[in-house]
Amino acid sequence: MQKKAAEEWRDATTKKERKNLFAQTGVRWSPFWKLDYYDPTRMGAVDTMHNLFLGLVQFHVREVLGVEDAQAEKHRPVTVEEMNGAKQALATLNTKALDRVRIPVLRELCAQNGFDIGAKKKLKKKNLVQVLVVGHLLVVFEWDLTHILKN
Repeated sequence: MQKKAAEEWRDATTKKERKNLFAQTGVRWSPFWKLDYYDPTRMGAVDTMHNLFLGLVQFHVREVLGVEDAQAEKHRPVTVEEMNGAKQALATLNTKALDRVRIPVLRELCAQNGFDIGAKKKLKKKNLVQVLVVGHLLVVFEWDLTHILKN
């Protein structure tokens, strides 16, 4: 599969076509592909110095493992996409998805739902998720109860 993608990249006639192919597959041509036994997934060596220098470990820790700098976390603004994802997770009561949401997004979601958690309190993420889930269930239960009592 990779070799075929590399050959397509090599045979592309324009730079734009090569750029598009690389964006799709992440593979370019190399003379190593001429070797029958070449497998880049098994033959790539991890160079510790350059790995650290280029920030690959930092990327892995922050993005893959989800460990972020506490200072950067506070100052990064909440995006619309984050809020929409958090709202969807809350609507479906997906606590695993809510556990992956950043604390500022959870605080904003609490504020939008009318849950006063206090601006100075340093609640942990699990506590914010509990407030949101229990509050959401109470709102849903109250609506169902009033709906039942009216009928």
